[in-house]
Amino acid sequence: MIGIIESTNKSQSGKTLGVKIGGTYYTTKNWELADMVGKEIVFEPDASDFNGKTMYWLNEYSVSGTQPAAGPAAQVMDQAVAAGADDKDCLIGAMALTKACPGTREEVWETFQFFYFKLKSWDRIPF
Repeated sequence: MIGIIESTNKSQSGKTLGVKIGGTYYTTKNWELADMVGKEIVFEPDASDFNGKTMYWLNEYSVSGTQPAAGPAAQVMDQAVAAGADDKDCLIGAMALTKACPGTREEVWETFQFFYFKLKSWDRIPF
C-alpha cells in the first residue's frame, strides 16, 4: 500500500502508536512515524483479531519517492510501481533490501530489479 500519513496518536497504554492513513488507523511500534505526518510511505498492513475486532498493523515501511530527500531507492520504488510490479510482497522486500544501496538511480534500479525478480522466483512455503 502507498499512503500519506494523515495523523498519529499514542495509545492509552503508551506502548503503540496509531497512524492514520487513508482514513484507517494502523497500529505500530515505529515511533519515528509520529514525526512523519504529511509524508507518503509504502507499507503492507497485517491484520489481527483483538477482542473480536480487527486490528491493522503497520510493521515494515519505506518512505515514498515523492519526498525530495528520499534518494534514488525511493525513486526506483516509484519507477517499479509505474512499470506495473504486481507482487506487493516482492515489491516491499526489494525496496527494503535496496533502500540503503548507494549509487545512481540507474545503479539502484538494477539492484532493485535483481532483488525483486529473485524474491519473485523464490519458492515460498505457505503457512
